[in-house]
Amino acid sequence: MNYTGLSTKEANERLAQYGPNEITTTNKHTPLTIFLNQLKSPLIYILIFAAVISAALGEYNDAFFILLVVLVNSFLGFFQEYKAENTLEVLQASISQTVKVIRNSEKIIIPKKELVPGDLIVLESGLKVPGDGALIEATELTVNESLLTGESVPVKKIIKSEHHEDEENENIHLIFKGSTVIEGIGLAEITHTGDSTEFGQIAKNLSNEFDPVTPIKKELIQISKVITILVLLVSIGIFALGLFRGVEFEEIFLTTVALGVSTIPEGLIIALTITLALGMNRIMAKKAVVKNLPAAETLGDIDVLCVDKTGTLTYGKMAVAETSFTNEDLAFMALATSNNDANFIDKAISNFVREKKGDDYFYKHFQNRRKLFPFSSRRKYTGAFDGDHLFAVGAPEVILGFSKDYDTNIKNIIKSKAEEGYRMVAVAAKEADINGNPERDAFVDMTFLGLVFVSDPVRESVAGSIAKIEGAGIEIKVITGDLRETSMNILNKLNFKIREEEIIAGHEINEINNEEKFDQIVATTKLFYRTTPDQKLRIVKSLQKQNKRVGMMGDGVNDSPAIKKAEIGICVDSATDVTKEVADLVLLESDFQTIVDAVEEGRNIFENLRKIMTYLFADSLSETILITLSLILGLPLPLLPLQLLWINLVEDGLASLALSFDKSQMDLLKQPPRKQDSSIFDRQVISLIVIISLIIDVIYFIIFKHLLDTGYSLERAQTFIFFGVAVSSLVFLYSAKTVDSNIWRENIFDNIVVNLSVVVGFILMLLSVYWGPLQELLGTVSLTRAEVGYILLLALADTMLIEIVKYFAHKLNKTLHY
Repeated sequence: MNYTGLSTKEANERLAQYGPNEITTTNKHTPLTIFLNQLKSPLIYILIFAAVISAALGEYNDAFFILLVVLVNSFLGFFQEYKAENTLEVLQASISQTVKVIRNSEKIIIPKKELVPGDLIVLESGLKVPGDGALIEATELTVNESLLTGESVPVKKIIKSEHHEDEENENIHLIFKGSTVIEGIGLAEITHTGDSTEFGQIAKNLSNEFDPVTPIKKELIQISKVITILVLLVSIGIFALGLFRGVEFEEIFLTTVALGVSTIPEGLIIALTITLALGMNRIMAKKAVVKNLPAAETLGDIDVLCVDKTGTLTYGKMAVAETSFTNEDLAFMALATSNNDANFIDKAISNFVREKKGDDYFYKHFQNRRKLFPFSSRRKYTGAFDGDHLFAVGAPEVILGFSKDYDTNIKNIIKSKAEEGYRMVAVAAKEADINGNPERDAFVDMTFLGLVFVSDPVRESVAGSIAKIEGAGIEIKVITGDLRETSMNILNKLNFKIREEEIIAGHEINEINNEEKFDQIVATTKLFYRTTPDQKLRIVKSLQKQNKRVGMMGDGVNDSPAIKKAEIGICVDSATDVTKEVADLVLLESDFQTIVDAVEEGRNIFENLRKIMTYLFADSLSETILITLSLILGLPLPLLPLQLLWINLVEDGLASLALSFDKSQMDLLKQPPRKQDSSIFDRQVISLIVIISLIIDVIYFIIFKHLLDTGYSLERAQTFIFFGVAVSSLVFLYSAKTVDSNIWRENIFDNIVVNLSVVVGFILMLLSVYWGPLQELLGTVSLTRAEVGYILLLALADTMLIEIVKYFAHKLNKTLHY
């Protein structure tokens, strides 16, 4: 039947009338709410309490500065969180969301948000229904409505004229936004869009907050809790020790508060979020979208990558290369009548028929179709009936099974062409009247009409990408529905070597009932051919049982269970809606190199998190030890409370954030994947934090005592230590930047944000000791040029000592295979 659909003018008028097809959410974080959330931290409460105490004691300058620190920290947190949230929204929006509609008597593809009531939409397997509507046509259409009903069993849909009043499901002829098409095809007229849909009524008041608790985030939260408890205990001890040593109450109280605030890594979780968001942004620049934060963490850690060849190892640009028909007229009728333009091969055949016979021929036979048996991975063929003939188009082995007689040489031709890399579609037909006949009785005794040979060029560049993936310690397994010979032709061209014992067919998988034996076979197999979606899922589960983290790539709706089960599900942007919904990584361009880039960036994200942790904890711990040593040995406080807060502002603000922008100079693709039980807070990080803190503390404690012993005033000695600790921390940023290497092995100035943060930090420190208002506020005095020179040399000496320790620590770790 011919359908006109809306005209362009009508569609535009209705879009203006009803608005875009989007759900309005009421809880989107505004800039103000994000900023106010920064003030809910317990550390902020402590600082405000300290400011109130200072004001009550008449120390208004101290109170003002503490409140200033609160505002600055809140603005820094706001900036990072706001940027991260916007990044995630931009990434989500970059994934195409389209639907096929009929307008002006033509099928066109439009963005889902432009769908309006009255539009006729084409329903295909894998589509996430974009609006509420009523069915006009339905052929073996089953829909999953669990999002609305909670029932996971798919619902078979029929048109209203086939609906009987005594049927329990009164909505059997309706479709709803948010449901997914599992199988079959159909046509529906949209009645409601956006907030007026059933889903919109339910969803508009629900929370849409995007804040997943990722594995690393869980670990960092736990670490932060432990450290917070330890810091509180130490702070109580320092407070008691200070009072015992005769330090004034206000001074030791504010020192304890400032030290606690400086030591507790309150910025760690925000640093994690911004690091992940920046990494996701860099992956986006490589034409891929990471849909969620947990996936960004896991990208670099997969042990096995399972891929299909179509669209990744090949271009996915299928075209009919040649045909071999016994009855060309009937074969072309079969191809036109059964075509549904639903996948790459369908589109290639559609283009071929129209090129050879013209558009009028194609649409004439397409519209003469009276019944369709849609293609599915279970069926492996498409059937069509035009009133006179029953046609079958699909996998050669299936179509041959339907045929009553054919040239015995056909199987040799199929094998020969498969070895040349062609995909094949077989065609059969018979005169029949199938009205009322079950499908299983109809497709028998057919006449074999011949073969269609479809080509899909190999991506020659993939060979290098495969070598990089394997060099990264990631095993590649090819899982395809194609014939063995077709698959081997492609893989040989890519120099992907496979031995005979590393190949298995889908039918052989079904014969293996012993799961232990199956696991052993999966572990050693590289090519799984002629596989079904159920077998793909079984393979993924087997690998996971063997403690492997799996990356799984697919594009069809039936691939979605395996993609969802894998640690990293991968699909291309042209995949079905269902597949894109469950995937973690969506390739905007079907290029295997994009997966390589994503794995590398995933590892870079993890490395940057280790650098930030090393920097933050080493600096925080050093100040705690320095003050504790001074109190134990009866010395005055080497750092005043406001000086501690100033250092915290300089170090934990821009400096730690700068490491999120770092790009590792190591060849991360030559490193093996992380072990599943490994921690971001590993022994190497802990040992470096402790050793670095001790080096800085011991040196500055000795210097502080020496300055006091040689006649320095307390104010001048404190200024020297204040400036020295801060400058050493800024220089240490370069050492943290090369946490897994040494500064002499890398270009340490390649990160402009790190360089900028060091320069800005140094300027702030100069202002703190030379600008009058800050001198009065922080209790500092002007240092001589010689003293500043000594401090710079001291910072360099600290760094070199740290680098020597790192050098031997790395050698020891390699010796211990750590």
